[in-house]
Amino acid sequence: MFGDVRISRERNRLVLTYAPDYVADLEHWHHDTFRAVWRRAGFGRAFVTFSLDPRGRARTLELEDFGEFRRAPDPRPDAPVAESDLLVPRATRL
Repeated sequence: MFGDVRISRERNRLVLTYAPDYVADLEHWHHDTFRAVWRRAGFGRAFVTFSLDPRGRARTLELEDFGEFRRAPDPRPDAPVAESDLLVPRATRL
């Protein structure tokens, strides 16, 4: 719908950015699921579930009502976990 999702840290909290109006603070809910509290008044909340790769980095992110996003490929095989990770929309399956 709007493009990529970025997860970043602000003052020791996780923040999800999907578009300029879609910015949410992530609150841990259960295991790999977080509750996104949208910063814009009236947008409410949504659940975000991560699936992790063997290195513990987000492989995919399921954003309630928006779909699934996959981790953008990093050309460096030994890339460290970044302060900010980009997830891109997953291609739809036919």
